Amino acid sequence: MTFLDYEDSILEPSLSLRKDIARQIRKYRPDVLITTYPARNLNSQYGLGHPDHIAAGEAAMAAVFPTARDHLSFPELLKEGYEPHKVSEVRSEERRVGKECRS
Repeated sequence: MTFLDYEDSILEPSLSLRKDIARQIRKYRPDVLITTYPARNLNSQYGLGHPDHIAAGEAAMAAVFPTARDHLSFPELLKEGYEPHKVSEVRSEERRVGKECRS
């Protein structure tokens, strides 16, 4: 587990966050990435979804595709020695229906 040290309660799915997540994907080269659900759920018994969790899920999804696997996205990552990597599977729990979402 790697902590990226973004400030709590104000996380946004920014380009800098996507780049930082893509760097970790390229560094560790996972087959499966597990992240938070990247959308609000108005019918959930667990609440509407914390904005930080939604932002983290959205940034992680964008980092998986296209950023981490594309050599044109953030070419400076190549200069840092991080080659593109294609994640085979993304898992996210959607609490509304209590099942895994796979892409």
